[in-house]
Amino acid sequence: METQVQLIDYAREGIDIGLRYGQGQWPGLAAEYLMAETVFPVCAPALVAQGLQRIEHLSQYPLLHDTSVANNPNYPSWSCWFRQQHRPLPNNVGLQINSSADLIAAAIRAQEVALGREVLVRDDIASGTLVCPFGSAAAITSAMAYHVVWQQDRPCNQAMIDFRHWLQQQAAAPVTQQAAPA
Repeated sequence: METQVQLIDYAREGIDIGLRYGQGQWPGLAAEYLMAETVFPVCAPALVAQGLQRIEHLSQYPLLHDTSVANNPNYPSWSCWFRQQHRPLPNNVGLQINSSADLIAAAIRAQEVALGREVLVRDDIASGTLVCPFGSAAAITSAMAYHVVWQQDRPCNQAMIDFRHWLQQQAAAPVTQQAAPA
């Protein structure tokens, strides 16, 4: 298993199957939609205790910016989120971080607000290390989604088919029922 932001050549690297986050079209790859991505503001509980109660309050806090896929205009950003909330983007620029995982870690321990991708922050929300200060009303659906991908000109073997089915089951299951493959 390998994770990285840069697109890699499955044929050259000998990769059978993988997951990609995007709009579902990559040259040389077949793509099967797996699940959508919801994004929303997240922060440490202390910020809510200090007064971060309404969207208007965001102008008083630095915003963490995920630049890990900055070259893709469809990647969920604060500009997109504020536009979908029908609000102007505040001028309070915070840290720009090129790793989604590091961005979430910074939100947990800092005095800044991140735009959390639901799949990446659900465990932190469940444990209480992060909160959604504005609830589900502030969530938007990203233009990007998760897809299972494989080489377009290569037939799927049974192991690949079984893995795809397992991923589909995991994506469809409630969070409390998700488990490792047997």
